[in-house]
Amino acid sequence: MLAIYFAIVKNQRQISMLASSQRKKQIVVNIRSDSKTCIEQLQGISKVRDAVLQRICMSIRKLLDRMPYMIIFNYLERERNHAGLLLERRRRKEIEEDLMHRYQKQYYSVSEFMMNHFSLATA
Repeated sequence: MLAIYFAIVKNQRQISMLASSQRKKQIVVNIRSDSKTCIEQLQGISKVRDAVLQRICMSIRKLLDRMPYMIIFNYLERERNHAGLLLERRRRKEIEEDLMHRYQKQYYSVSEFMMNHFSLATA
């Protein structure tokens, strides 16, 4: 839900500029998320139980109430969320690189230690 809040805040200016250039047409803001629960909570179908999420939800509703546009919430299946999949791949790659770095750091420090002891023992 926090991602939706930041997306609205970030794009609010662009939406307003687009609306001013399209004076006679009705502007429709389509908010998509791969979190079905989040979409249902923002639509008022489901209750928001967590206190922090309630505050975020209220902030989103306040932002949207100030917008004189039609707001549509859509659930986007995770398999069809290409942006989300790309972010997930990038996150997994960063985690993998971090793990490899830690492994190499640990492996080489142990190897150097063993090499130093081995060379001292044979000398």
